[in-house]
Amino acid sequence: MLADPWSIPYDPSIQPITCRRKKQVSKGTCGYPSAMADHLEKHLLYDFAKRNKVLAAAKQFEEKLACAPAKQLEKAKQASELALEKVCIAEQKASEKASIVIEKAAKKSRISDKKAAEKTKIEEEKAANIAAMIDGDPEGW
Repeated sequence: MLADPWSIPYDPSIQPITCRRKKQVSKGTCGYPSAMADHLEKHLLYDFAKRNKVLAAAKQFEEKLACAPAKQLEKAKQASELALEKVCIAEQKASEKASIVIEKAAKKSRISDKKAAEKTKIEEEKAANIAAMIDGDPEGW
Protein backbone atom coordinates (compact mmCIF):
# COMPACT_ATOMS: atom_id res chain seq x y z
CA MET A 1 0.00 0.00 0.00
CA LEU A 2 2.85 2.37 0.74
CA ALA A 3 4.41 1.62 -2.61
CA ASP A 4 1.32 2.85 -4.47
CA PRO A 5 0.11 6.23 -3.06
CA TRP A 6 -2.88 6.30 -5.43
CA SER A 7 -4.37 3.25 -3.79
CA ILE A 8 -5.11 5.27 -0.61
CA PRO A 9 -8.74 6.48 -0.70
CA TYR A 10 -9.41 10.22 -0.47
CA ASP A 11 -10.07 11.35 3.10
CA PRO A 12 -10.75 15.09 3.63
CA SER A 13 -9.82 14.87 7.32
CA ILE A 14 -6.18 14.28 6.32
CA GLN A 15 -6.00 17.44 4.22
CA PRO A 16 -4.06 20.37 5.71
CA ILE A 17 -6.02 23.17 7.39
CA THR A 18 -5.16 26.79 8.09
CA CYS A 19 -4.97 27.76 11.75
CA ARG A 20 -4.81 31.02 13.57
CA ARG A 21 -1.01 31.10 13.27
CA LYS A 22 -1.31 30.79 9.50
CA LYS A 23 0.78 27.63 9.46
CA GLN A 24 -0.16 24.44 7.68
CA VAL A 25 -1.02 21.70 10.14
CA SER A 26 -2.20 18.30 9.11
CA LYS A 27 -5.01 16.92 11.19
CA GLY A 28 -3.12 13.69 11.54
CA THR A 29 -0.12 15.30 13.28
CA CYS A 30 0.33 16.95 16.63
CA GLY A 31 2.99 19.40 15.51
CA TYR A 32 1.14 22.37 16.97
CA PRO A 33 -1.05 21.03 19.78
CA SER A 34 -2.35 24.43 20.93
CA ALA A 35 -3.41 25.36 17.39
CA MET A 36 -5.07 21.98 16.97
CA ALA A 37 -6.84 22.36 20.30
CA ASP A 38 -8.04 25.85 19.37
CA HIS A 39 -9.22 24.66 15.99
CA LEU A 40 -10.98 21.64 17.41
CA GLU A 41 -12.55 23.68 20.20
CA LYS A 42 -13.80 26.29 17.74
CA HIS A 43 -15.36 23.68 15.47
CA LEU A 44 -16.89 21.74 18.34
CA LEU A 45 -18.37 24.87 19.89
CA TYR A 46 -19.69 26.00 16.51
CA ASP A 47 -21.21 22.59 15.83
CA PHE A 48 -22.84 22.41 19.27
CA ALA A 49 -24.11 25.97 19.02
CA LYS A 50 -25.52 25.26 15.58
CA ARG A 51 -27.09 22.02 16.78
CA ASN A 52 -28.53 23.74 19.84
CA LYS A 53 -29.97 26.51 17.67
CA VAL A 54 -31.59 23.97 15.38
CA LEU A 55 -33.00 22.02 18.33
CA ALA A 56 -34.27 25.21 19.97
CA ALA A 57 -35.93 26.31 16.72
CA ALA A 58 -37.54 22.88 16.30
CA LYS A 59 -38.77 22.92 19.88
CA GLN A 60 -40.14 26.43 19.47
CA PHE A 61 -41.92 25.40 16.27
CA GLU A 62 -43.45 22.38 18.02
CA GLU A 63 -44.60 24.61 20.88
CA LYS A 64 -46.18 27.00 18.39
CA LEU A 65 -47.97 24.11 16.72
CA ALA A 66 -49.14 22.80 20.09
CA CYS A 67 -50.26 26.24 21.23
CA ALA A 68 -52.01 27.14 17.98
CA PRO A 69 -55.44 25.74 18.97
CA ALA A 70 -55.11 27.25 22.43
CA LYS A 71 -54.19 30.62 20.94
CA GLN A 72 -57.08 30.43 18.50
CA LEU A 73 -59.41 29.54 21.35
CA GLU A 74 -58.05 32.44 23.41
CA LYS A 75 -58.47 34.84 20.47
CA ALA A 76 -62.03 33.63 19.91
CA LYS A 77 -62.75 34.05 23.62
CA GLN A 78 -61.37 37.59 23.60
CA ALA A 79 -63.38 38.42 20.48
CA SER A 80 -66.59 37.13 22.07
CA GLU A 81 -65.91 39.09 25.25
CA LEU A 82 -65.27 42.22 23.19
CA ALA A 83 -68.49 41.67 21.23
CA LEU A 84 -70.40 41.15 24.49
CA GLU A 85 -68.97 44.39 25.88
CA LYS A 86 -69.98 46.24 22.71
CA VAL A 87 -73.52 44.82 22.95
CA CYS A 88 -73.76 45.85 26.62
CA ILE A 89 -72.53 49.36 25.81
CA ALA A 90 -75.04 49.64 22.95
CA GLU A 91 -77.86 48.49 25.24
CA GLN A 92 -76.85 51.03 27.88
CA LYS A 93 -76.78 53.83 25.32
CA ALA A 94 -80.18 52.77 23.97
CA SER A 95 -81.69 52.69 27.46
CA GLU A 96 -80.18 56.10 28.24
CA LYS A 97 -81.64 57.54 25.03
CA ALA A 98 -85.04 56.00 25.83
CA SER A 99 -84.98 57.44 29.36
CA ILE A 100 -84.00 60.86 27.98
CA VAL A 101 -86.91 60.73 25.51
CA ILE A 102 -89.30 59.71 28.30
CA GLU A 103 -88.01 62.52 30.54
CA LYS A 104 -88.44 65.07 27.74
CA ALA A 105 -91.99 63.87 27.07
CA ALA A 106 -92.83 64.00 30.78
CA LYS A 107 -91.35 67.49 31.04
CA LYS A 108 -93.38 68.65 28.03
CA SER A 109 -96.57 67.18 29.50
CA ARG A 110 -95.90 68.86 32.86
CA ILE A 111 -95.30 72.18 31.12
CA SER A 112 -98.46 71.78 29.02
CA ASP A 113 -100.46 70.78 32.13
CA LYS A 114 -99.12 73.81 33.96
CA LYS A 115 -100.02 76.11 31.04
CA ALA A 116 -103.47 74.53 30.79
CA ALA A 117 -104.01 75.04 34.53
CA GLU A 118 -102.93 78.70 34.23
CA LYS A 119 -105.27 79.19 31.25
CA THR A 120 -108.21 77.67 33.11
CA LYS A 121 -107.43 79.85 36.13
CA ILE A 122 -107.29 82.95 33.92
CA GLU A 123 -110.54 81.92 32.20
CA GLU A 124 -112.23 81.42 35.56
CA GLU A 125 -111.06 84.85 36.73
CA LYS A 126 -112.34 86.43 33.51
CA ALA A 127 -115.65 84.62 33.89
CA ALA A 128 -115.89 85.80 37.49
CA ASN A 129 -115.13 89.39 36.41
CA ILE A 130 -117.75 89.22 33.66
CA ALA A 131 -120.30 87.80 36.08
CA ALA A 132 -119.49 90.55 38.56
CA MET A 133 -119.95 93.20 35.84
CA ILE A 134 -123.26 91.69 34.83
CA ASP A 135 -124.50 91.60 38.40
CA GLY A 136 -123.41 95.20 38.82
CA ASP A 137 -121.22 94.55 41.77
CA PRO A 138 -118.49 97.23 41.70
CA GLU A 139 -116.26 95.29 44.05
CA GLY A 140 -115.41 92.67 41.43
CA TRP A 141 -113.94 95.22 39.10
